[in-house]
Parts: sequence; structure tokens; C-alpha cells
Amino acid sequence: MVELYIVKEEHTEDPTEIKSRINSQQKSIIADLAIDFIADHSTIFLDSSSTSQYIAKRLKDKKNLTIFTTNLSTADILDKQQNNHNIYFVGGNCRMEKLEVRVPSSY
Repeated sequence: MVELYIVKEEHTEDPTEIKSRINSQQKSIIADLAIDFIADHSTIFLDSSSTSQYIAKRLKDKKNLTIFTTNLSTADILDKQQNNHNIYFVGGNCRMEKLEVRVPSSY
């Protein structure tokens, strides 16, 4: 199923915010399931998907994770949790409209 959104010029909402609300219930379920596979002291990678942001919000109770991400919003969510996680932002081609970085292998 294809979902289309008509965005008027005066519309100021970030497209990433729209994307994060599409299928939000399913993304929340995925995040709840995924969190059980992440052990304390693990190293994980969260891509630039909005589902990864749902997962990031659930990492606050985990201990000493090393997290790599290509998404500015995900990095911001993790940083605001003020826990003992080590957060690394993977460099690459910056795409500000999506608040992400594309590494060469994802072109």
C-alpha cells in the first residue's frame, strides 16, 4: 500500500516527523520485541529508519551500550537520556532533509 501526503508550502512539519507517525503502533511493537535481544554492554547499530528511533527510546534502561547510528534524531534521543552509553555518529554524505548520513555502502 502506498501512502501519499500533500504538503502545502506553509506546512512546516519536518517530513521525518510524519514518517515516524506512520505505522507507529507496529514500530512500537517491533521496538518492544527488539529490546529483548539487546544485552547490557552490547554494541549495536541503529540505522536512519524511524523504527530505530522507537528502539532508541527504549534503551534508557540498558547499561553501558556502544551505539553507532547514521541518524541525527536517533543520536539526539540517545544523548538526552544521559546514561552510560557510548554514542558514535557514523560519517558519510549528509542528507539534512532526512537528518541522516549515508555511508558509501548505502548509496
